Amino acid sequence: MDVIHKVVATLQTLLPGRSISIESMEQPLSQYAIDSMMFVSLVVALESEFGFDFDDDHLVVSAFSTVGSLAAYITENMAINEVSI
Repeated sequence: MDVIHKVVATLQTLLPGRSISIESMEQPLSQYAIDSMMFVSLVVALESEFGFDFDDDHLVVSAFSTVGSLAAYITENMAINEVSI
């Protein structure tokens, strides 16, 4: 499973009942009403899934405008940290 699929799956787990799919990649994260506590849960889940820690500058939901930008950040950091999925 690639990064975007894992991000979408994690969001679906944290936001049951919401329609989130690969086609949602460019939808604003704000449309999912993710508050700061939910975002922390999302970051913790993604850090565990992908094996790296988010930079402090990216620990706020406003750092990511879309699901795609979140997936791109993860992909970039996996490459930097040479983490494989």
